[in-house]
Amino acid sequence: PPPPPPPPSSSCSPLSLNSSSLLAPLPSPPLSSAPRSLHHSLAMSSRKAPKVPPKSKLRKSRATKGLEALIAQEEDATLLLQSWFRYLPPRRSYASVRKMHRHRTRVAQEILSTEETYVKHIRQLVKLFVQPLSCDSKLMDSGEVRVVFSNVEVLLNLNEMLLGDLQARLNDWNPNQKLGDIFCQLNDFFKMYVDYVSNYNDALVKLEACRSCNSKLDAFVKATERKIPGHLDLPSLLIMPVQRIPRYNLLLRDLIKNTWEHHPDYEELTSASDRMQSTAAYVNDKAKEADNLGKVLSIQNSLVGKFDRDLVSAQRRFVREGELMEWSREKKKAKPVYCILFNDLLVVAKHETRMMKKTQKFEYKARIPLESTKVALLKEGTVNYIENAFKVVPKKGEIILVADSPGEMADWFRTLDTATQEAAERARFLDEKKTELAREKAKHSKALLANKYRSMKRGGGEYGSAGNLTEGSEGEEEADGLPSSTASDPDCSVPRMRKFTLKKKRMTAQELYAASAEAEENLASMAEQDRQELEVRQKAAEERAQSAREQISQKYKSMKSGDAQDEEGDVKVRSFKKRMDGTIGKSSGRSPRS
Repeated sequence: PPPPPPPPSSSCSPLSLNSSSLLAPLPSPPLSSAPRSLHHSLAMSSRKAPKVPPKSKLRKSRATKGLEALIAQEEDATLLLQSWFRYLPPRRSYASVRKMHRHRTRVAQEILSTEETYVKHIRQLVKLFVQPLSCDSKLMDSGEVRVVFSNVEVLLNLNEMLLGDLQARLNDWNPNQKLGDIFCQLNDFFKMYVDYVSNYNDALVKLEACRSCNSKLDAFVKATERKIPGHLDLPSLLIMPVQRIPRYNLLLRDLIKNTWEHHPDYEELTSASDRMQSTAAYVNDKAKEADNLGKVLSIQNSLVGKFDRDLVSAQRRFVREGELMEWSREKKKAKPVYCILFNDLLVVAKHETRMMKKTQKFEYKARIPLESTKVALLKEGTVNYIENAFKVVPKKGEIILVADSPGEMADWFRTLDTATQEAAERARFLDEKKTELAREKAKHSKALLANKYRSMKRGGGEYGSAGNLTEGSEGEEEADGLPSSTASDPDCSVPRMRKFTLKKKRMTAQELYAASAEAEENLASMAEQDRQELEVRQKAAEERAQSAREQISQKYKSMKSGDAQDEEGDVKVRSFKKRMDGTIGKSSGRSPRS
């Protein structure tokens, strides 16, 4: 028998086979088992075939057994590789879905936890501040409460409803649970946040003004802030609704990122995120303004000294702050100052020192309006030249500021120059608008006075010369709408009156504004008098109606008492009335009916 084939190497194991080994042809039997020659094979084929023993008695050679084992191993390896390649994509997708579900669960839990914290803080704001201040008019009146807190109670009701829906969904959480439909249903209600956010800047300004004017209110706010856990103050609670809508937008985006496309909540989440995007864009802009206003408020609180605490304004923006040196020409030396630049104002202060140490407070020195200020560099080579210095020139005097380096000086000069130009342009625009508004008000007041003059003239009243109304003369322009004589008014039956004209004088914007304001005050006083007269007439009419009702009730009671008389008395009264009517008719020659 031929020698057995070598045992299969480790490279033929099922785990080590590659595609080239699978595609290679099967090994041929060993050459030793082949016939020696063609004649031998023909001779073998011409013989009679021997009887084949039964299978049970058939013995396999070692080569056959090794070949069958090798073939079986290759078949097992092929099946293993085929199954591995066939199930690889589903396994990968399932693994990714499981990972996304874990992240999706984490995001949903974050939405719920942040909503619980937010609702808790808004409840504290309503319970500790809104409700007590609404009941006590000595601290704040209803108008001030409405300005400071806006519609925060409505927002609390909205978020409590959202919190209840989220808790119900998270308690029954599963891979196919939905959250997008909740935000889609409440998306229109989230627009109420726009009203709160647009009012936020005015709310902070009003709160600061009320606290500075009312010491009791300031003491109440400080005492109540100590009751809030977490060391939160009132402005920190007021800014939370401003920050909530952008937080919703970020959480919804994260939830969409971890939701696979064939999930039942994918489309509704996408729709809710798109709708929230427009609201969040507006709220983001207002949130930036709120952060800026909070910065201005913190700067105002850090300043000490005698100054009007009116830095907080809805139109004021913080630009830059830093420490510079102020040069004194008289003393020929520089001293450190702290400059705070806003879009319309430059505040100069210095560090407050206690026990020879600097504190976090700043001592107020001066403020410079930028709309009437110019900035200039000191020319090199002149007598007054100072290195790394520039001067700020307001209407009166000048201030020379020195920086530590040329780069810092260039930055400060560029920023100040831009701020002064923008402030001057803004002031010029506002002045034009004020002039236009004053002219419109003056024209409107002029027309109202003309109508009042016409009505008084028709009623027989008389005018004397008052204000800028004078007797007509040559070279003067007649007032628009003021008739010169009674002949021009056919409804007038009074004698001819003097001619009144307006002085031909060009008035400035301030004079026009003052004249229009005076005219509005006069018209308001006249309207108030008319209102008082109307109230007096209404009160008299009500008194007359009350007396009439009392008389009618008395007559009704007397009539009811008269009905209790007997029938005989009624007959006598009726017969007496008829006889009297007949007697009166005969004496006057008229019928009883007449």
